[in-house]
Amino acid sequence: MSTPSPTPASPTPETSAPSGSKRTWTGLEIYPLVVVILIIGGRVTELFRAFIDRTFEVDLALRGEEPVTTQLGDHEVLARGVIDFRLPADDLAGATQGFLIAADIILVLGLLLAGWYAVRAIGLVSKGLAFDPRTRRSMRGLFFSVFAAGAVSGIVQMLGDNLVIRDLGLAELPIDNSIQSGLIWGWLAVLGGIGVIGLLLDRGARVEDELEGVI
Repeated sequence: MSTPSPTPASPTPETSAPSGSKRTWTGLEIYPLVVVILIIGGRVTELFRAFIDRTFEVDLALRGEEPVTTQLGDHEVLARGVIDFRLPADDLAGATQGFLIAADIILVLGLLLAGWYAVRAIGLVSKGLAFDPRTRRSMRGLFFSVFAAGAVSGIVQMLGDNLVIRDLGLAELPIDNSIQSGLIWGWLAVLGGIGVIGLLLDRGARVEDELEGVI
């Protein structure tokens, strides 16, 4: 009498994670990170110097093309263009120090947030998800973070520079704060480029939806 052979167990189907859940690094994300690091590197150094060495580095711009002779302490200085001051904290009022530190912190935090949005957007685009809602949200976040970082830190820096001019007794000289027209135009150009890319992605998503409806 033969015994029936055991029925082989059916193989258990392997479950694989959806491909969308795997994060891949394309390498393109490194570019916004490099830009952010280059921009905020100097500001982070200034913050360390302010808290550890108790010195502040301030840039002030001279109006006009002619050099200006000014007296700083016991020295007579001939200056033109942008003047880079490294000042001990004791020469500045507490409010002045607060504004200078706040401007650096706001810019660093804002650009770190902008870098995160940029990395996220580039990563999604490199995966072929240019018109994905997450990509468009990342572009909007990038736009508003760059806008806020530039506007708020710029205003605070301007106030801090004006207080430096007051503390150093340079109000009678043709000296202005470091927020000059070239810096403002560069910031606006970056905002414009980000805004145009965001609008193109929004338009592309609408066209894609219309084509899917037709097909």
